[in-house]
Amino acid sequence: MARLTENTTTYVTNAWPGVRFKAFFTVVSAPDTGKLSLIVDTAYLPPGTAEAMLRGVENLLVRALTEEVPIAAVPEVCGIGPYDERLRTAGSPGADRSR
Repeated sequence: MARLTENTTTYVTNAWPGVRFKAFFTVVSAPDTGKLSLIVDTAYLPPGTAEAMLRGVENLLVRALTEEVPIAAVPEVCGIGPYDERLRTAGSPGADRSR
């Protein structure tokens, strides 16, 4: 897997006016490479969380190129914990999520 990610680069663009979503992934492929992008609203997702999400999805895509990845293994491959159902009611930043 390291060979497939040795040329990974990341960069940050400061602003994209008019964005109306909290997180948006795109994947573009070519015969010898691929491009995975993540655009986030940093009012909802801090840059460190966004980068962790991007790298987690990269790990999943690269692993899926070389082996079968059972759905139960996705959280571990992406470097996240098990799904917490309480988070599905998440609202705006600072919202009370204890419901």
